[in-house]
Amino acid sequence: MQMNDPLRKQHDAIEKIHVKDSNSARQLRSRRQQTITEDQIAVLKSVNFPFEYNFWEEKFTALQAYKEKNGDCLVPQSHKELGHFVNNQRRLKKQIVNGKSVGTLTAERVERLEKIGFVWEVRANADETFDNNLQEVIEFQATNGHLKTEGFSKWLSKQRVAMKNGKLSKSRQAKL
Repeated sequence: MQMNDPLRKQHDAIEKIHVKDSNSARQLRSRRQQTITEDQIAVLKSVNFPFEYNFWEEKFTALQAYKEKNGDCLVPQSHKELGHFVNNQRRLKKQIVNGKSVGTLTAERVERLEKIGFVWEVRANADETFDNNLQEVIEFQATNGHLKTEGFSKWLSKQRVAMKNGKLSKSRQAKL
């Protein structure tokens, strides 16, 4: 099937500025030095091209969806883009606290993140998680006389490796 003349022109105009997918607003923004003609702008407007791209809003919406699905905002690093976004928000918040704010994390954004249960201090949660896991291990051992379950074996193995590599804190070593 061949495109009619107006569609061919739209297609050609879009191809000339390398617009290929729904993330093309970011792509276009990253090519600021490249100028586009008024005709190309008109073509883009005719296909409702999103000239304004708000990365923060996109990632915030993704974080809300993650929380809805998982019950928390503790995005693991295996979620590449969203994990990076979450860690970046924590880093920016630390800069604000330390008086080195670069201004990209506004008070309004902090408030919005806090409203959905965003966790700023993951380290505090890591200590709490360690203590909870240790308590479960102790209770299971007392009840069953062994720790031969996959979950406990993996967790204990991680603690052994951390200790062997000198990365297990003295307080955690004492608890174990």
